[in-house]
Amino acid sequence: MPSSVRRLDRHGFTLIELLVVIAIIAVLIGLLLPAVQKVRESAARMTCSNNLKQISLAAHAFENTTRKLPPQWTEDRSAFPDRQSDTFWFHILPYIERQAVYQLGTPSNPAVASDGYRLKTPVTGVADAIIKTYLCTSDATNPTHINTLDVFISGVKTATGAYVGNVMVFDPSFPKSILTAMEDGTSNTAVIGHRLEKCDPQVVWGTAPGFVVYNNMQGEPRNFLPYRNIAMTGAPTYYKVNGNVTSGPSGLGSNVCQRNFKGVLNQNNDFTVGSLPFKIQPAAGFCEPFGMITPHQVMLIAMGDGSVRSATSSVSLDTWKNAWNPKDGMTLGSDW
Repeated sequence: MPSSVRRLDRHGFTLIELLVVIAIIAVLIGLLLPAVQKVRESAARMTCSNNLKQISLAAHAFENTTRKLPPQWTEDRSAFPDRQSDTFWFHILPYIERQAVYQLGTPSNPAVASDGYRLKTPVTGVADAIIKTYLCTSDATNPTHINTLDVFISGVKTATGAYVGNVMVFDPSFPKSILTAMEDGTSNTAVIGHRLEKCDPQVVWGTAPGFVVYNNMQGEPRNFLPYRNIAMTGAPTYYKVNGNVTSGPSGLGSNVCQRNFKGVLNQNNDFTVGSLPFKIQPAAGFCEPFGMITPHQVMLIAMGDGSVRSATSSVSLDTWKNAWNPKDGMTLGSDW
């Protein structure tokens, strides 16, 4: 072989070199992953914020049409066949472009009056309709978006969602206009907030063993059972301010209201979680099913004026309560 021709020896990577490359790749992935997660959460919050705005504006559109805000629920036990059973979330369906689903619950549907109720959404198939606007992509607690416990216990298939309505504003006993429902002003009043679709608490009501509680949207408001939690908040505050407005058996309340037979009882579904305004991303087994719970790093809230605000864990309990009580005469604090 001529001396001018040299042999080229080919060497592969050594084990140390491979380990260094793998370590570098691992570090890069570690640096990149939080950024990807941050972008993903930002997109989820934007979607959720848009949902809240749509829901709030839908309530405005309903009020513009009927001159009253949609009630949080209806439990009318008039003479047959004029009984009615529905929720706030059913009433606003036409205003979030779900007219076809809404039509399933109208009197023209022959299934409606099967048990004497002219408008009873669970028997018409509306209750199990999964509405995208009612879902939050950051909430992974109930991937099927169906209350499976309800199906097991009562055979009723009910869709769940990630939001709750302010019962003080969407009065189930006496629906009001925007002006009369939000005396403190629309920009000072919170109307829609967060609650996880599925909550796994350690205890229920502080004494009973914990079991899963679902946040039902168009479900059956005639039965207020722990696992069949209606998507509303603020019942204790409503009861304290207005009493239990009902036309039911004597002793339940002093005010007569045919359209809300059971009234607003002093039970669960409050604006707060004990001494906290709300909980942020609770660990499994530490959820509070009857308070405000957010899957985001902040609580997103739809205000009465259609805007969407975010509240951090630093907001005071008093400011939080003031935001949800539409008639306490208080403006929001500087920490809002």
